[in-house]
Amino acid sequence: MSAHVKPALGLLLLLLPLYHAMSPAAGRSISHEESQSTPAATQSTPAANGAWKLSKPIQHENLVIYPITTSRSTRSTNLVRTGSYITLDDGLKKGLVLVSEIGATGRAHRLRRGQAASNDAEVNRLLVTNKSGKTLLLIAGELIVGGNQDRIIGHDCLVASRSRHIPVDVFCVEHGRWSENPTFGETREDTVIARDTSSYRNERRRHPRGVVQEDAAGGQFFVAAKEAMAAPAVREKAQVEEDQMTVWASVSALAVQLNAESSTGSLNRVFEDSKVKARLNAYESAFTGRLPQGSVGVVAAINGEIISGDAFANEALFRHYWPKLLRSLSLQASGAVEQKSVVPSIDAARAFLSAKSESMPTEARRRQYRLVERKSETDASFELRSPSTSVSEVIHMNKVAKH
Repeated sequence: MSAHVKPALGLLLLLLPLYHAMSPAAGRSISHEESQSTPAATQSTPAANGAWKLSKPIQHENLVIYPITTSRSTRSTNLVRTGSYITLDDGLKKGLVLVSEIGATGRAHRLRRGQAASNDAEVNRLLVTNKSGKTLLLIAGELIVGGNQDRIIGHDCLVASRSRHIPVDVFCVEHGRWSENPTFGETREDTVIARDTSSYRNERRRHPRGVVQEDAAGGQFFVAAKEAMAAPAVREKAQVEEDQMTVWASVSALAVQLNAESSTGSLNRVFEDSKVKARLNAYESAFTGRLPQGSVGVVAAINGEIISGDAFANEALFRHYWPKLLRSLSLQASGAVEQKSVVPSIDAARAFLSAKSESMPTEARRRQYRLVERKSETDASFELRSPSTSVSEVIHMNKVAKH
């Protein structure tokens, strides 16, 4: 283990008692808000039935992308309509989605101007209110900054449009801070701006359509931020191990590898580091505009090792998330200790995408969605499906290699 990693992990161990004191969820796995998981009905996946195809790989340095495409006939019969969904970034930017801490009473807990911060919020759950008139799509690993600590979405889910709060499972990705910001803003580079400052007035002129959003609770304003998602290694720990300490350790190790450590251990600060940004921009430039028409996802390899795959119901949904996914993959590729320009065969990528788990899949069923999990010794996959039991479409699939 690196000499730099040891102190960081030691700090995490010191924080364990604090984590247990703050979080009612401490000492147990994230729950999916279900009483128990049940065996999933046998259903063919697009990878297994041949609906998803792999195109030739695209490479930049140690990162290799295999586009996942669908045939024209598959696209024409797809039942998932992109216009019926709103993404987290769009919802926060337009003020149609609100994210709040959960207080000790289980109710929304938002800090008002002049109010002292308190420690009665939960670490591993947040309250989400969707007032968009559309279904909110949340993808595991999406980064939300603000509140007591920055968080990532714990697992894929759908949130219906309604006035009441819905609890959502999350993981903290900022282990060194427990103090409240007025509310949760958008992902990456959020700036809180007071209403009576010239900075705020300038932002209003730059964004006349309300990209700068008022927080009714605290009288603060948030600048629209660029998209970000946790690196695949962090997403894997959140979804597979479902353990907060392991997620913290993964974020810390990534920050050390990128030489982008911060006083609070924030994943968002890693994205904001100027040297890291330059590396990410180089990866993004190399892949931008190179995916073939009909792409619905990607399989990714770093240093010759296939690490993950993401696929969506249709091309329009995938295009919404592709910049965020690419930045996530680029972050992990940039932090690799060794940089190897190795391209696995397309057959290896195809085998990773379509391989069936030997274990029985489990399913968390909600009124708004179904989440089917398949886990094996080497990998795990997670399928967010529509709630229908007769024709259940895959809205998003994520597959990760275990490490």
